[in-house]
Amino acid sequence: MSARGLTPSGQPDGQPNLRVTIIAADGLYKRDVFRFPDPFAVATMNSEQTKTTQVSKRTLNPYWNESFDLYAALLSSSR
Repeated sequence: MSARGLTPSGQPDGQPNLRVTIIAADGLYKRDVFRFPDPFAVATMNSEQTKTTQVSKRTLNPYWNESFDLYAALLSSSR
């Protein structure tokens, strides 16, 4: 592919790939007296890419073990 083409997965060619794995959270705060929360996690890169885990129902100690591929923009040095 060309330097400005797309990879088969539809991502920009030549950009570094970053795999993020969100494992779990422990001891979340219970804000509602009568219910447990339904927590989820969000990973954001450069305000452009956002990935969200599945919601874990009624728990203060969610376990996700979910991986996401994010694509970082290459920064050029202007010095």
